[in-house]
Amino acid sequence: MALTRIKSDSITTGVVEGKVDAHLSGGTGITLSSGVIAVDSSIATNASVTAAIDGLLDSAPGALNTLNELAASLGDDADFANTVTTSIAAKLPTAGGTLTGPLIINDTSATRVSAGTTAQRTSGTPGDFRYNSTTGKFEGYSSSWGDIGGGANFTLNQFTGDGSTTVFTLSGSALEELNSLLYLDGVYQSKSSYDLTGTTLTFSPAPASGVSIELMGVVMSPPTTSNQFTLNQFTGNGSTVAYTLTLSPFSDNETSVYINGVYQSKSNYSVSGTTLTFTTAPPAGTSVEVMVASSVVVSISTPNDGTVTTSKIVDSAVTSAKIANGSVTADKLAAGAGGAFNDFVIKTASYTAVARDQIITNKAVAAPATYAVTVSGGVFHIDGSANPVLVLTRGITYTFTQSDSSNANHPIAFKDTAGNSYTTGVTSTGTPGNAGAQTVFVVPANAPLGGLRYYCTVHGNSMGNTINIVEPGLTITLPASPVAGNSIFIKNAGAATVTVGRNGSNINSTADDGELITDAAATLVYVDGTIGWKEL
Repeated sequence: MALTRIKSDSITTGVVEGKVDAHLSGGTGITLSSGVIAVDSSIATNASVTAAIDGLLDSAPGALNTLNELAASLGDDADFANTVTTSIAAKLPTAGGTLTGPLIINDTSATRVSAGTTAQRTSGTPGDFRYNSTTGKFEGYSSSWGDIGGGANFTLNQFTGDGSTTVFTLSGSALEELNSLLYLDGVYQSKSSYDLTGTTLTFSPAPASGVSIELMGVVMSPPTTSNQFTLNQFTGNGSTVAYTLTLSPFSDNETSVYINGVYQSKSNYSVSGTTLTFTTAPPAGTSVEVMVASSVVVSISTPNDGTVTTSKIVDSAVTSAKIANGSVTADKLAAGAGGAFNDFVIKTASYTAVARDQIITNKAVAAPATYAVTVSGGVFHIDGSANPVLVLTRGITYTFTQSDSSNANHPIAFKDTAGNSYTTGVTSTGTPGNAGAQTVFVVPANAPLGGLRYYCTVHGNSMGNTINIVEPGLTITLPASPVAGNSIFIKNAGAATVTVGRNGSNINSTADDGELITDAAATLVYVDGTIGWKEL
């Protein structure tokens, strides 16, 4: 193509701009006007690209400022969000939940469990476990909440009566009435005489002023839900001697018997199965209360060598099949099965013998006594002691002097267990508070062993207390189920007469008890049901 020659004086600024602008038009984003080239913002420049990259990185660390580094940190998982959601769903939420496998904690520090007060307990589901901040103990739920570990926890609460207060608040743990023992001035109180709910002890009427109130309770942590004591209550009628219990104790030692609140010696009754039999029928109208200890059987692993005692073996559980041939020597034979007599035992109180016993009794004869009676604080003081429980012996004379002026308008007298005035053997002379005033009590030979009470004829029972009546001698009761060849030796070395109780068997072919005076002795051998025990 031939070039067109243009005169230089014909080239102007406008011509150049027009030519250049024509070439830049058509969407290039660049324009020329008045000698100024303008670039549209949509056109990438070095500065804009740099700014865009810096904004994308936004100060990311060097190890995570490329797409490849980000993908590697997510495990190159294209579905990372779903993977994380699935993994979280398999975790135990902080609000709690159920583990499908065992929880194994491998650490040497401590693990914290739920803790709260007694009031904050839940209704409970079997297997629940928590720490009780009120009692300071761990506890678990089976059919009710109970302490874990610790065994028996005996508690003692002591108060003093003021004649008007009927409600007392216990310190420490709440007690169940069934597992409590209450004493007023040392005299056991029937469950019917008070109410125990939680930590509140309520009387009706209020204990007399100055009376010592002592409440013993046992808080147990049983492996199974059970009562530690079973309560049986009866009313004497003067003729019934046998009563049926709701629980069969393993032995007499698991029973505590009270007649009108007076504890009864084991010699006053016997227990066979669920039948409790008194030697003398409780008087008519008396309250008879029997506490039977419950035994709890616990499953255990194999005991260590030398740790099982005789008392832990169930009666009749050891048979000949469990005894190796030739392993029993003469010195290991039980009483009544052969071998030597038992060692001599000294007895000053009534006792039930076992076969092959050798017994020496040594009980003194009670002597007449004189008690000085005064009045202070609204109660009788006997020889200076505030309304004590008295122990009087049948056939012995006791004199209660009331010459001290504090006795004015306070005549002392006696009641039986039914609340009736007891005047047999009682003689009162003079006026209380004046010289020579006294009451003489010759305790009858048939005075009720269930007990009497001394009181003020003007101001009532609160001034006095109970009287335990005891026999002048003692009784050695022969075994209940003897076998031929069983033998007993008894020697009376004391001043008191010893009664030999036949306990259902004959003695020398007669159905009579025996008697040993001072320095007398007898060796008895059981022959059969007709002869019974034969004296040698």
